[in-house]
Amino acid sequence: MNTNEIELDALYIAWNEDKNTPHPKPLKEWIQAYPAQAQDLMAWASAEPIFQVAEERAVYALSEDRILAIGAEVLAAQRAKMETVSPSLTSLVATAKEKGLNVKTLAKRVGIGVTLIAKLQDRHLLANTVPALLIERLSEALEVTTDQIRTYLQQPPKLATGAMYKSSDVPTIGAQQAFSEALAEAMEMTAEEKALWIP
Repeated sequence: MNTNEIELDALYIAWNEDKNTPHPKPLKEWIQAYPAQAQDLMAWASAEPIFQVAEERAVYALSEDRILAIGAEVLAAQRAKMETVSPSLTSLVATAKEKGLNVKTLAKRVGIGVTLIAKLQDRHLLANTVPALLIERLSEALEVTTDQIRTYLQQPPKLATGAMYKSSDVPTIGAQQAFSEALAEAMEMTAEEKALWIP
């Protein structure tokens, strides 16, 4: 068992013990305290009601269809709760400001240039080319889940922030770039900094 697995086991034990106390800590507080493990925490919370139902009801008294129906009802209720715990991101930059981070500070914290932050903000990068490590770092810096970051990046691109257009025509949005292409164009990053993101 590696260190990450041991740490995750320890977190599960702590969470499991806390939920059985008279006043358990809300899931939102767990996620805020351990953003990197947000998906695990939500999975545990989602599965818990199903385990409780299974313990409270004798299996022989329920048909298989009824068991599945109960499970679906519980999961639907949990998903509704998760939407309030993990709302959709509307802006990486605005979320960073809420955490006291400006664009330069955010860029430095995650290890990329400000031009890449701008392209991520405006979704001008192909979501499936953005490194998982970068998504994890953004998740930690912004104190949100990796799923929230991925969902944000997978939305359609938008016009560049603060762009000025002289034409009366509605401006169009160019094709999205692969992360590697945008990385090569990031003039404010050194070769050494870029090399860290090249597989």
